[in-house]
Amino acid sequence: MERTAFGNTRNNILRLMKFLLLILAGFWVIAGVYGLVNRNNHGITSPIIYVVMGILMLMNAGFLILCSFKLGKRIFGYYLFTLLLLFTNIILSFTDQIGTADLVVLAFTLAPFLLLIIYRQNFVPITKTKS
Repeated sequence: MERTAFGNTRNNILRLMKFLLLILAGFWVIAGVYGLVNRNNHGITSPIIYVVMGILMLMNAGFLILCSFKLGKRIFGYYLFTLLLLFTNIILSFTDQIGTADLVVLAFTLAPFLLLIIYRQNFVPITKTKS
């Protein structure tokens, strides 16, 4: 582990990642619950579509929460799953009309995605060098 004068760098990055992923998960919980509760006020669109979308949003939140707690274990599968989940969320941000809420969610999705790429060594297994 790399140490700096201000503390453990890896722990700081892990805490920041957990914070960002949990904030993002919180948004998806709110959006999912809103989609489930407010399903009758959407005009001609079938309510079942909003139920399915609400469930998918809650699943997304669950996966983000899982990723936030498992990233520190340095297992490549968790790293890859988190990266793919965030990448999918980024792509899906552009599939509908983009508003202010979409831009905020996109920013909170891009931040951990870029942190995962930049600080990859903090999330993947440490490889032993051959002597």
